[in-house]
Amino acid sequence: MSDAPEFTDLPEFAKLRELLQALLPEEQPKIKELGGQEELLSFALQTYEKLQEKGSQTGTPASEQEELKNALMELIPDEAGKAPLYLNYPEASPLIFEFWAEAESYEAVSEHIRKTLYGTPHNAPKLLYCYRNKTAPIQGPEALQALQENPELLFREKEYTALAKVMNPELIYRALHLNRAIRKMNVFGIGTQESVQESGKEEENDTESLEEIVSERFMQIHELRRSS
Repeated sequence: MSDAPEFTDLPEFAKLRELLQALLPEEQPKIKELGGQEELLSFALQTYEKLQEKGSQTGTPASEQEELKNALMELIPDEAGKAPLYLNYPEASPLIFEFWAEAESYEAVSEHIRKTLYGTPHNAPKLLYCYRNKTAPIQGPEALQALQENPELLFREKEYTALAKVMNPELIYRALHLNRAIRKMNVFGIGTQESVQESGKEEENDTESLEEIVSERFMQIHELRRSS
């Protein structure tokens, strides 16, 4: 018997796992061991990307590649309707948005961003944090200080370009400004009950600081792009 852990997938994710196993029989053990939904979705998106890059060299029939694309296009909008993708799938969301923009449209991704930031602008820093430079060291007070002094290490032109390619960055910029205004109102005790509750939630200080660094850097780049 195999010692590989067994995972109970939701039906739509079970379908995706089965499809990947059929497409990549040599990788069945690895696919079986993929744990959470985010890990499975990331693997599926990376697989589709590789198949697209290599084309006919993979030996995978075009019909099977199309089947994977269709499965992802059923799953992603459905998941987007449940909650912000960047909250439920923070590590995979750049891959998700890139695929969605190419498979459907830039407008579809932007509409998801508009809907999920409307009324909840405090989500904007969390969205941007998904696009941070993941090679930058972020652990420990020394790393945090270094990033505060050199924010371009955490969010570069490269990250901004990747984001702006698949969604309207102006939506995020406006949400950041609104979030700042709400936070200032809360300081003076005149925020709404909902915003006070949100601002009172306890979060990791380091993560909040990193989100702030990314947000500030994003705004700098966006303002430069707007004025050029």
